Amino acid sequence: AYPLAACISIAANVIEIKSDSLKLATVYRRPPSEPAGDIGTWEVVLKVMVGLSILTNCMIFAFTSQQMMTWIPQWFDLDEEGDQMLAVGMGRYVVGLCFGMEHLLVLAALTVWGLVPGTPDWVKTLVRRHQYHKDEIARQVRKERSERRWQRDS
Repeated sequence: AYPLAACISIAANVIEIKSDSLKLATVYRRPPSEPAGDIGTWEVVLKVMVGLSILTNCMIFAFTSQQMMTWIPQWFDLDEEGDQMLAVGMGRYVVGLCFGMEHLLVLAALTVWGLVPGTPDWVKTLVRRHQYHKDEIARQVRKERSERRWQRDS
Protein backbone atom coordinates (compact mmCIF):
# COMPACT_ATOMS: atom_id res chain seq x y z
CA ALA A 1 0.00 0.00 0.00
CA TYR A 2 1.12 3.50 -0.83
CA PRO A 3 0.69 5.70 2.28
CA LEU A 4 0.68 8.97 0.35
CA ALA A 5 -2.20 7.79 -1.92
CA ALA A 6 -4.93 9.03 0.46
CA CYS A 7 -3.43 12.53 0.61
CA ILE A 8 -2.98 12.67 -3.15
CA SER A 9 -6.57 11.53 -3.79
CA ILE A 10 -7.94 14.12 -1.35
CA ALA A 11 -5.88 16.86 -3.02
CA ALA A 12 -7.04 15.69 -6.47
CA ASN A 13 -10.67 15.70 -5.34
CA VAL A 14 -10.36 19.20 -3.86
CA ILE A 15 -8.80 20.47 -7.09
CA GLU A 16 -11.56 18.82 -9.14
CA ILE A 17 -14.28 20.31 -6.92
CA LYS A 18 -12.77 23.78 -7.22
CA SER A 19 -12.38 23.52 -11.00
CA ASP A 20 -15.95 22.22 -11.39
CA SER A 21 -17.32 25.06 -9.27
CA LEU A 22 -15.36 27.58 -11.37
CA LYS A 23 -16.75 26.08 -14.57
CA LEU A 24 -20.31 26.08 -13.23
CA ALA A 25 -20.05 29.65 -11.97
CA THR A 26 -18.37 31.25 -14.98
CA VAL A 27 -18.29 29.04 -18.07
CA TYR A 28 -21.63 27.26 -18.29
CA ARG A 29 -24.91 29.14 -18.55
CA ARG A 30 -28.43 27.99 -18.08
CA PRO A 31 -30.22 27.71 -21.43
CA PRO A 32 -32.66 30.54 -22.10
CA SER A 33 -36.25 29.73 -21.27
CA GLU A 34 -38.81 29.51 -24.01
CA PRO A 35 -42.34 30.66 -23.21
CA ALA A 36 -45.06 28.08 -23.69
CA GLY A 37 -48.82 28.31 -23.71
CA ASP A 38 -49.30 25.24 -21.54
CA ILE A 39 -47.47 22.20 -20.19
CA GLY A 40 -47.90 20.34 -23.47
CA THR A 41 -47.93 16.56 -23.47
CA TRP A 42 -47.36 16.42 -19.72
CA GLU A 43 -51.02 17.35 -19.24
CA VAL A 44 -52.05 14.19 -21.09
CA VAL A 45 -49.54 12.13 -19.11
CA LEU A 46 -50.89 13.46 -15.81
CA LYS A 47 -54.50 12.80 -16.80
CA VAL A 48 -53.67 9.23 -17.85
CA MET A 49 -51.83 8.70 -14.55
CA VAL A 50 -54.85 9.96 -12.59
CA GLY A 51 -57.17 7.61 -14.47
CA LEU A 52 -54.90 4.60 -14.06
CA SER A 53 -54.30 5.34 -10.38
CA ILE A 54 -58.06 5.50 -9.76
CA LEU A 55 -58.53 2.14 -11.47
CA THR A 56 -55.62 0.38 -9.77
CA ASN A 57 -56.41 1.73 -6.31
CA CYS A 58 -60.04 0.63 -6.57
CA MET A 59 -58.97 -2.83 -7.70
CA ILE A 60 -56.42 -3.10 -4.88
CA PHE A 61 -59.05 -2.00 -2.37
CA ALA A 62 -61.65 -4.44 -3.63
CA PHE A 63 -59.64 -7.55 -4.38
CA THR A 64 -56.37 -7.65 -2.42
CA SER A 65 -56.58 -5.53 0.71
CA GLN A 66 -58.03 -6.55 4.06
CA GLN A 67 -59.73 -3.18 4.31
CA MET A 68 -62.92 -4.18 2.50
CA MET A 69 -63.23 -7.23 4.74
CA THR A 70 -62.96 -4.93 7.74
CA TRP A 71 -65.64 -2.58 6.43
CA ILE A 72 -68.10 -5.15 5.11
CA PRO A 73 -67.37 -8.45 6.93
CA GLN A 74 -70.67 -10.09 5.92
CA TRP A 75 -69.43 -10.35 2.30
CA PHE A 76 -66.40 -12.44 3.31
CA ASP A 77 -65.56 -15.76 4.92
CA LEU A 78 -62.26 -16.99 6.33
CA ASP A 79 -60.73 -20.21 5.07
CA GLU A 80 -58.82 -22.76 7.19
CA GLU A 81 -55.62 -20.72 6.98
CA GLY A 82 -57.29 -17.46 8.04
CA ASP A 83 -57.21 -15.85 4.60
CA GLN A 84 -60.17 -13.86 3.37
CA MET A 85 -62.44 -15.37 0.76
CA LEU A 86 -65.57 -13.99 -0.77
CA ALA A 87 -68.71 -15.54 0.61
CA VAL A 88 -70.73 -17.50 -1.91
CA GLY A 89 -72.77 -15.17 -4.10
CA MET A 90 -71.10 -11.98 -2.84
CA GLY A 91 -68.62 -11.51 -5.68
CA ARG A 92 -71.05 -9.45 -7.74
CA TYR A 93 -71.46 -7.03 -4.84
CA VAL A 94 -67.72 -6.58 -4.46
CA VAL A 95 -67.30 -6.01 -8.21
CA GLY A 96 -70.27 -3.64 -8.22
CA LEU A 97 -68.89 -1.66 -5.29
CA CYS A 98 -65.44 -1.54 -6.91
CA PHE A 99 -66.75 -0.19 -10.20
CA GLY A 100 -69.17 2.14 -8.43
CA MET A 101 -66.30 3.67 -6.44
CA GLU A 102 -64.22 3.87 -9.60
CA HIS A 103 -66.98 5.72 -11.45
CA LEU A 104 -67.49 8.14 -8.54
CA LEU A 105 -63.77 8.90 -8.39
CA VAL A 106 -63.59 9.42 -12.16
CA LEU A 107 -66.57 11.78 -11.88
CA ALA A 108 -64.77 13.65 -9.07
CA ALA A 109 -61.60 13.91 -11.19
CA LEU A 110 -63.59 15.21 -14.18
CA THR A 111 -65.31 17.74 -11.92
CA VAL A 112 -61.97 18.98 -10.61
CA TRP A 113 -60.58 19.23 -14.16
CA GLY A 114 -63.66 21.20 -15.18
CA LEU A 115 -63.70 23.55 -12.21
CA VAL A 116 -60.01 24.37 -11.94
CA PRO A 117 -59.11 26.93 -14.61
CA GLY A 118 -56.21 26.26 -16.95
CA THR A 119 -54.75 29.69 -16.27
CA PRO A 120 -54.95 31.40 -12.86
CA ASP A 121 -56.75 34.74 -12.68
CA TRP A 122 -53.62 36.60 -11.60
CA VAL A 123 -51.78 35.36 -14.70
CA LYS A 124 -54.66 36.49 -16.94
CA THR A 125 -54.56 39.91 -15.27
CA LEU A 126 -50.81 40.24 -15.81
CA VAL A 127 -51.13 39.21 -19.46
CA ARG A 128 -53.92 41.75 -20.03
CA ARG A 129 -51.88 44.46 -18.28
CA HIS A 130 -48.82 43.62 -20.40
CA GLN A 131 -50.92 43.73 -23.58
CA TYR A 132 -52.42 47.07 -22.53
CA HIS A 133 -48.96 48.57 -22.02
CA LYS A 134 -47.83 47.25 -25.41
CA ASP A 135 -50.92 48.78 -27.05
CA GLU A 136 -50.30 52.12 -25.31
CA ILE A 137 -46.70 52.22 -26.49
CA ALA A 138 -47.79 51.35 -30.03
CA ARG A 139 -50.41 54.16 -29.94
CA GLN A 140 -47.80 56.66 -28.75
CA VAL A 141 -45.37 55.61 -31.47
CA ARG A 142 -48.08 55.93 -34.16
CA LYS A 143 -49.10 59.33 -32.78
CA GLU A 144 -45.49 60.58 -32.78
CA ARG A 145 -44.97 59.33 -36.34
CA SER A 146 -48.12 61.03 -37.58
CA GLU A 147 -47.14 64.27 -35.83
CA ARG A 148 -43.67 64.15 -37.44
CA ARG A 149 -45.23 63.53 -40.85
CA TRP A 150 -47.67 66.38 -40.33
CA GLN A 151 -44.83 68.73 -39.28
CA ARG A 152 -42.69 67.61 -42.19
CA ASP A 153 -45.52 68.04 -44.72
CA SER A 154 -46.54 71.46 -43.49
